[in-house]
Amino acid sequence: MNLPAPRESENHTIEDIIVSSGRNKKSVEPKTSCQFHSKPKDTLLGPRQPKLLKFPVRDPKSRKTKSFNVSWYRHFPWLEYDVEKDAAFCYCCSKFSANTSGSSAALSFTQTGYTNWANALDSSKGFQQHERSELHRNSHARWTEFKKIQEGKEKDIIQRICPEREEVPRDNREYLSYLFKYILWFATNEIPMRADDETDESKNPGKWITYIRLQLETNPSFKQLHEKFTRTRSMDYTSKTSVNDIIEVIAENIRLVIFSQIKDAGMFSALINESKDAAKREELALAVRYSAGNVVERFVYLRKLDQFDAHTIKECVNELINNIIQTSEGSVVVCLRADGASVMSGEIAGVAELLRSEYFHWLIYIHCTAHRVNLLVNDLIKESNVALDIMSTINSLYSFLNHPKVREVYHSVYSELYPQSQIKHLAQQIDIRWGCKFEAVELITDKPHVILETLIRITQNPRMHDPKHVEQASGFYHKLTTAKHIIALVTLHAYLADMFFLSKELQSQSINWTDVQYEIERTRKSISEIDDDQIRVMVNEYCDKTGIPLELTLTMPIHQTRSTSSTSAANSINDTISDLNSYMQSKIEEEFRIRFDSKNIEIMKAFEALDASKPCYLDIETLGYLVEHFDCSNINRSILKLELLRAREDLRLGLPISEKRCTNLMKLINLKTTIATSTATVERCFSAMNRVCSKLRSRLTPSRLGDLLCITLNKDLVPQLDIGVLINSWASKGDRRVNV
Repeated sequence: MNLPAPRESENHTIEDIIVSSGRNKKSVEPKTSCQFHSKPKDTLLGPRQPKLLKFPVRDPKSRKTKSFNVSWYRHFPWLEYDVEKDAAFCYCCSKFSANTSGSSAALSFTQTGYTNWANALDSSKGFQQHERSELHRNSHARWTEFKKIQEGKEKDIIQRICPEREEVPRDNREYLSYLFKYILWFATNEIPMRADDETDESKNPGKWITYIRLQLETNPSFKQLHEKFTRTRSMDYTSKTSVNDIIEVIAENIRLVIFSQIKDAGMFSALINESKDAAKREELALAVRYSAGNVVERFVYLRKLDQFDAHTIKECVNELINNIIQTSEGSVVVCLRADGASVMSGEIAGVAELLRSEYFHWLIYIHCTAHRVNLLVNDLIKESNVALDIMSTINSLYSFLNHPKVREVYHSVYSELYPQSQIKHLAQQIDIRWGCKFEAVELITDKPHVILETLIRITQNPRMHDPKHVEQASGFYHKLTTAKHIIALVTLHAYLADMFFLSKELQSQSINWTDVQYEIERTRKSISEIDDDQIRVMVNEYCDKTGIPLELTLTMPIHQTRSTSSTSAANSINDTISDLNSYMQSKIEEEFRIRFDSKNIEIMKAFEALDASKPCYLDIETLGYLVEHFDCSNINRSILKLELLRAREDLRLGLPISEKRCTNLMKLINLKTTIATSTATVERCFSAMNRVCSKLRSRLTPSRLGDLLCITLNKDLVPQLDIGVLINSWASKGDRRVNV
């Protein structure tokens, strides 16, 4: 006979077969001097059988048994003992009896408790009499069945009546796990998902719908689960709303992983910057830097800015920082890093100063070191007529080489001269990215014959090219082969190469202030060692590549440019090299003093005490600034002094510094690695933002864009996510129609 499925109001669980018998309240063990060998078990797992070193004594004057005996547990497994009442009970009769009433003997084992220890082992009065009773036999049978159900050896009544009850949530979770994995793959690979028209008649329903249809055709398991899931429901969890919910859950869980790591680190730095997305919205990006075994910088939030004044940005940044502090259980923000814009760095009403004066008095502001190098190079070029002439020529040459027919000739020449190499092109010159200046100068200096041969072929084939292009090619060839242009190009390349290497090092995530100081000193020393003879050698090497003697280029007419209009311009090669090199040396040294020597002096001096190459290494007086300024770190100066003595002794013996013995010193070392040096990570976030929020996806909301960026920029954390936990988080967000 087929039984009808139970209604929702009639659902039962395993515990429903447990019948209350009056003694439902758990007894609380009194705080006595008795010591326990083992704690009582949970009532659903079996009888509570405490093993006391000494049980309470009843009627001390009696010669009969006066107290409970722990050996009785072995002979009567159903027996349990209540310490508070000093009484014995029958576990199975108390929990599994269908009849709550009965004889006084039965009630003594279920409600009042059995205390007649003298007759406990009497076959006609005690435990054995109760064990033979019908009430006990029936209750014991129910208990035995319950244990089999718990062990999975038998099914309970609900499983027998409705065998699909457990399969439904299991199938639902398996189906949702497919969707979560698919969405993770789309998000981490920055693949657009939706389309304007996703109907069945649409010719372009979007990559997500197309992918789901492909899975339904090629993945039988997914198809079966999808049909089960959608058969009795009008809800489609592949829809836009459901996919957005899943993306939000994934991003939230990735942030929780980041905040958990920040909690372990105890402190972090905030990296902020602004930029416009494809929808022309001003977006504020926030990343964090912290130490998790090694230094890590991760993107966390993206927020739309409606106003761009310091107060609005301050409130937005403070809200995001407080979210991180609360979720990471009180971790401390020690540094704010941004570009040098006045709204950020203003000494009176800048964002950093407002945050410091209102919320975090220890907060220090760091102007991005890589951005300082960018400003240094831009000023160097803008204030030099020679450098301006070089960059102006490169800009014109970039536009010329991008004409289709000219570009075709360039590709042909490059492939002939370097058949195994990838074709390189001149980079477009952008002021905010000075690296493109070095890349363009590097290409012309390293492969001048490619460009010169391209210009020659264009001038020799006037019928194949526009007359205007032929004339331009002739002019470029004439300009690129003049002596002063060659000297200026080679000299600029020598200095930009050192600056480019410094900029790349400063953009590294793992670099700290000690490394920054070392790299700056190394670059300044390397630049100071560039002399006239070195420039002349590089000029001769350049001329050898082109096959044009330098002396010949001096006799060629030179166009009047800003580099040759100065009355102090030298006519000889040596004078030209000497004048240009002298200017570069003095200008770069001046820029270094302005951009670096006057910034964050106290920080750099204090961190010298954590640099083993400095004479003040592990000096308590030098470290005093950090201890006093960052009082949020709770560093004990007196204990730190003792730890420094221990650390010096360990180093003298050739031993590493003990992290357990030097906790305050480790906080300072952690602080040194946590304080940020550049905003390169945030700039990379904006590059990813332009890839994700392209012109075709400009309708992405700021919150959705931030979630997608959080997933793709932290894709290395995705393997740490548990799909089961993600499904639980998704199910807990609102009322879901699906049982998981």
